[in-house]
Amino acid sequence: MVNKFFSMLIVMLAASVILFGCGKKDEPKTDANKNTQVQTQTKQQDAKKESPADKKDSLTKKDEKKLNFVKVETTMGTFKIKLFSNEAPITTDNFRSLVEKGFYDGIIFHRVIDGFMIQGGDPTGTGRGGSGTTIPDEFGPGLKHSKKGILSMANAGPNTGTSQFFITLAPTPHLDGKHAIFGEVVEGMDVVEKIGKTKTGAQDRPVEDIKMKKVTMVED
Repeated sequence: MVNKFFSMLIVMLAASVILFGCGKKDEPKTDANKNTQVQTQTKQQDAKKESPADKKDSLTKKDEKKLNFVKVETTMGTFKIKLFSNEAPITTDNFRSLVEKGFYDGIIFHRVIDGFMIQGGDPTGTGRGGSGTTIPDEFGPGLKHSKKGILSMANAGPNTGTSQFFITLAPTPHLDGKHAIFGEVVEGMDVVEKIGKTKTGAQDRPVEDIKMKKVTMVED
């Protein structure tokens, strides 16, 4: 009787060990299912966050934050430029990007012609350099080289603009359709004109360097 009792007890203990072992073995699988559910929920939440509508709203907000005024601090004074973002979006985005990178800081006005224009934006200071990336010409509706203070792209031919620009010192209608206008001087035109009257040497280069000390995007 005692032996029978012990035999039954051993069988019961063995069964419980087997059941416990099965339970432990199944745990990773259960956790995996749980993790899969969490990952699925996370992906669904991320997808919801990155829905096309949300992306559009995000881009719109980003566009709204774009600044359209540029402060140019030079060794001869400071002037402010307004960018024509609606009429020349590609050109202004290119210029804005370079400004935000600090590209123009320290660059000289390498070519100055009194009564015509001042030109800068070449990091080599020779008139042959640029940012390395060309952009297509944009001739926005109604934009003309009709007065002094017009900001326009310098180029070596169609669709070759990079970082060089010029500011007119007088109406220059012969440049219409050849150089992309993308802004105008709204403050400090007297500084631009003062730069225009500086003494120049060979290739219309100022005898003394006139630098853009700091060029920054600013609010109106």
